[in-house]
Amino acid sequence: MKSIVITEKPSQARNVMKAVGSRYGEVLAAQGHLLRLQSPDEANPDWKAWSSELLRPQGGRYGLVADRTSGKGERLDKIKRALSSADQVIIATDCDREGQAIGENLLHFYGYNGRVLRAMFTAEDEKTLR
Repeated sequence: MKSIVITEKPSQARNVMKAVGSRYGEVLAAQGHLLRLQSPDEANPDWKAWSSELLRPQGGRYGLVADRTSGKGERLDKIKRALSSADQVIIATDCDREGQAIGENLLHFYGYNGRVLRAMFTAEDEKTLR
């Protein structure tokens, strides 16, 4: 079974690698939010001009778009390739709502349907991560 570990940031990936190596799979670092919400005109070109209808798009949610600025494109490509062959993903982002959203949004964006586990830790020292 191929497994990958997604962390929220490069420093977190380094800490996980130092503590447990690749025992749980390839460790890949996001760079915070690698995805952003679509702007209204990306969802529908007719929405380029603001109106009150934009407050709630059809379907109730704006889609996500890859943020390829500041070197994020390379990280996205690496995560996408890894997800395409992974049987299991361990989300090892910060254990708050934002960290959870970063991990879940990546899986949703790339249509990942395999097994998902969540690593929960409140400190990043080796003992805690092990």
